[in-house]
This record gives sequence, C-alpha cells and structure tokens, in this order.
Amino acid sequence: LTDQYLNYDAGVGILLGNLNGFGYNEYFAEVDSLEQYFIGGLVNPKPLIGGMIKVKPIKPEKVKTLELGYRSTLFNKLYVDISTYFSIYDDFIGYQEGVSFRFLGTRVATEQDVNDGWASEIGDTIDDYNNLLYPSIQGYRLAVNANGIVNTQGFSIGVSYFLPKSYTLNFNYSWNILINDDEKDPIIPAYNTPEHKFNIGLNGKVLDLFNFQVNYKWIEGFLFEGSPQFTGFVNSYGLLDLQMNKSISLTNDIPLTIKLGSSNILNNQVYQAYGGPRIGRLSYLALLFEL
Repeated sequence: LTDQYLNYDAGVGILLGNLNGFGYNEYFAEVDSLEQYFIGGLVNPKPLIGGMIKVKPIKPEKVKTLELGYRSTLFNKLYVDISTYFSIYDDFIGYQEGVSFRFLGTRVATEQDVNDGWASEIGDTIDDYNNLLYPSIQGYRLAVNANGIVNTQGFSIGVSYFLPKSYTLNFNYSWNILINDDEKDPIIPAYNTPEHKFNIGLNGKVLDLFNFQVNYKWIEGFLFEGSPQFTGFVNSYGLLDLQMNKSISLTNDIPLTIKLGSSNILNNQVYQAYGGPRIGRLSYLALLFEL
C-alpha cells in the first residue's frame, strides 16, 4: 500500500507512491541530467532529453525460492540447524529518484528540435526547453519495479551446545546478499539487510534461585536505502541483552513468573535505520500469571 499511495514531503524530495505511473504527463528526468543542463551558467538542453524517465505503475513483486536445510542432534549434546536459500524476483520493488520541472514559454519546432527528440513534427508548438522555470524543480523518489531479474541468496547456521547443570550455549550466524547485475536498470533496491550478523548466548539456572538468558548480537554495517532521508550508511554495532526469570506459586492454581531484563544493557547508542533515532537501553519488569 505504501508503494502505491505514499505522498510524503521529506524536504529534500517527495516520497511518492506509484499507482498510476509517472513521467508521462510531466517532465521527469535523472538528477545528473538536470545538473548537466545548468553547467557553466549556460543552459544545455541535450542532456535532459537523454535523461528523461517514464515510470510504469507499480506491480506486486513475485519470488521463487529454493531452500535446502539440515538439522540434527550430534553426540547427544550438540544441536545443529543449517539452511541455505536462493531467491529469484520478478518485478522486484525498489525506488527511482529523479526531478520534475516545467519550462516557461513556447516555441515553434524546427528540424533540429525533431532530430533532438523535443518534437515529432516540424512546426509543432513545443515548450521552450531553453527556458527552464527554476522554482518548478521538484525532487521525487518513486516506488518502481525492476525491469530485469533480481536475485538474493543467503546461508544460516544455528548451534546449541548442552553443557552440564542445564546450561546451554547458543550460536547462530547468517549471511545474506542481493544480486542485481542489470547495469541498465539502476533502481535503488532498498534491500537493507546486513551481509553478516551473529548471536551468541548462554542460558541456564543459577542454583534453584532463577533462570537466566544472556545474549550478545553483532550486526555488520550496511547501506540503508529508501528511508525518508533517502540513502546513508548504518554502522556496525553490537548489543548485549540479559533476562532473569523466577517462577513462584501464589496458590496451587495460579503460578507466577517474574521476568526482569534489559535489552542493550550496556546502553550502546545505535541507530538501525538511516535517519532514524538512536536506540539505547530498554529495561523491563514483567509479571506473568498463568490462569
């Protein structure tokens, strides 16, 4: 729905859904083409005609995925879960950035105008492409479908090792990449997935007092595309989480579990989306009654 109906002015540009297509009833061009128009304080209309964009209405993306996996318990102590996938996307949804504008005044098309693509017939009345109306320039980011095939692939492994005294050591790692080899289709894919990330944790019971879970997660930095601030880099970060549980019985029929914990207990100030707020520690106390 967002890719169809969004209409949000982000200041540097308008984030626009693409229900009906764009660039058919208005001039819409690549940013570089507009910059070339104004080079050296003079106007150069030829780069504009080569950079014009027409965007078709958005369609749902379709994906075919092949997954292979293996899971087993080894030596009665080691649980292993391994999987890999390869996905093929048709009409992959990404973004197209560009600028719209208008010209001031008209002119009668010459043979050169026809040759350059500004007119279809000599003598047509066309916009005066040498007189671009500067206040009319408006940046856009539109939801679009990729013209070609886009692939993603990945791999993950999860391991749990059962230690003595009911302790369990957990580890998982994942690798994910996007493959778009079509250089003629430069959409902004907004995959927004780190290539590498892992978790390592330990859980168990301290005597008969309480259960605990401690987990460390690490996420590799990645390029975040498609936020309201458009595109920027999210730095690598690590977070430490801790939770303790204690079960007691208020009555024979109503067990109570007390959960005390904190995510990002070291208060590492990180942001997970470009332009988003920094996120610090979140501590909580929960009472779970089982009726």
